[in-house]
Amino acid sequence: SLHQIPATARGMKNAAQIVGWGLSEVGSRLGKSPTHLVNQALGRAMRHAGIGPTHLDGFLACPSLAEPRFMPAHCLASACGIIPRSNTVVLSVDTGGASPVSMLLQAKTLVERGVCSAVAVVAGDAVSSMPSQAFLEAADSACQLPGKVEGGVEAKVKAAHHLESPKIPHGYSHAAEAHMKAYPKLKREHLAMVSVLMSHQGSKHPLAASKLTLQLHQVLSSPLVAPHTSQLECARRSDGAAAVVVASDHLAATSLAPGPRITGGGEASGAAFFPSDLGDTLRCLEGGGDAFRKAYQEAGRSSGDIDWFGIYDCYPICFVRGLEAAGLCAEGEG
Repeated sequence: SLHQIPATARGMKNAAQIVGWGLSEVGSRLGKSPTHLVNQALGRAMRHAGIGPTHLDGFLACPSLAEPRFMPAHCLASACGIIPRSNTVVLSVDTGGASPVSMLLQAKTLVERGVCSAVAVVAGDAVSSMPSQAFLEAADSACQLPGKVEGGVEAKVKAAHHLESPKIPHGYSHAAEAHMKAYPKLKREHLAMVSVLMSHQGSKHPLAASKLTLQLHQVLSSPLVAPHTSQLECARRSDGAAAVVVASDHLAATSLAPGPRITGGGEASGAAFFPSDLGDTLRCLEGGGDAFRKAYQEAGRSSGDIDWFGIYDCYPICFVRGLEAAGLCAEGEG
């Protein structure tokens, strides 16, 4: 556990800063491997930071669906020329869509405790280049529970097998149903409006995959892939990678470009898969609020102090729950 790493002998902890960042090509069906895209993004991040591979003594990566590997971070670190070097910390991190933030916080911990001086955080995938059937099978397979669960836990978790294919949209649809049952003010139209809002927001970005904006009737009339989820509400498949370099303020002041400090963060967990009982499912969704409270506490801030929120919107219910967890509205008012 990173929490067991000894604190630096310098007495006061280092402040962690983002000193470099890079983005690969991003788009649909690029036909390039996740490794290629990550290497591209990392190279740009290191050039932005003014460093080379030998300056990195930490490397964090999450798995990709298009290129599953044993020890994925070690495979990527090898391909990017970071290892073999025995003094380098290499970690694979998988918390699903939260993986980039989890890795950023782990990099912060490594730097603050003096374990590493410069850590690369990378993530990338090429799911739009996968054949549709192969993508569906890989995504469904990743959601399978072990065939045998020992002890009394089995009765609680075996219900995750109730999800139909495609399992991921059905899982989020199930979560939306649990939320709507507990908070009847949330209607189907409200969920659909998330895609409308995000299309308008995304169209303003210079790197947007699409400049098209959606209307509510288009989202609601799109074919259903799950009871409460249409095609236009599903996360879009795309190819691309991104990388950031996190370093100590001491190193940043002497050899790297200055960048923003990471002032606070928080993590919490729910279940890996939603149980069939809607009440149990709702309790699995409480981690976001816990994570925000920890982040605000560490940073000494509140929601009113934040100028910009980037809320994860892979499916509408995630955005709704994120608004509530961030304290931008009351529970059930998202």
